Amino acid sequence: MAAERDELLEELFGLIISLEEEGQLDTRFMDNYTMKLAHDSTFFLELVVTFCEEVQDALRDLGSALEDRLVCYGEVYDHYKKLKGIIESFGASAMGRNLEELLHSILDTSRRECILAHLRLHRGLENLRPHLRRITRLERRIIYLERTLAGDFNDDE
Repeated sequence: MAAERDELLEELFGLIISLEEEGQLDTRFMDNYTMKLAHDSTFFLELVVTFCEEVQDALRDLGSALEDRLVCYGEVYDHYKKLKGIIESFGASAMGRNLEELLHSILDTSRRECILAHLRLHRGLENLRPHLRRITRLERRIIYLERTLAGDFNDDE
């Protein structure tokens, strides 16, 4: 089981490095992964789920603000700041580029460009989801094996 866990860890780290090289993720993502060592073993899984939910909620709120006939760019900027915090702290660098487009659109007070940036952010999340699903599948298996190994170790004592 330890060998299987090590193989899964190698696959997981390889995937993360590949996504970093593609510009989908940055080093903060791996930093978040390593934080699980100081927290509960499910910390990282919960973080990924929370990230997806928070981005989805923030995008919904941004979309609602952009539907108003007279767009309040102060409100749109508040949604931008919220998204920026979520995306940057998670390490989703590809979505960060779309955030910059949103900021420029806000500064230009262009509703049309804000809507396009909003759609790109949605697409960015949808492009990232399959990778996050694969990462969480690997992580669930790793957690299972780690718990099983810990249980086997405790039985030997």
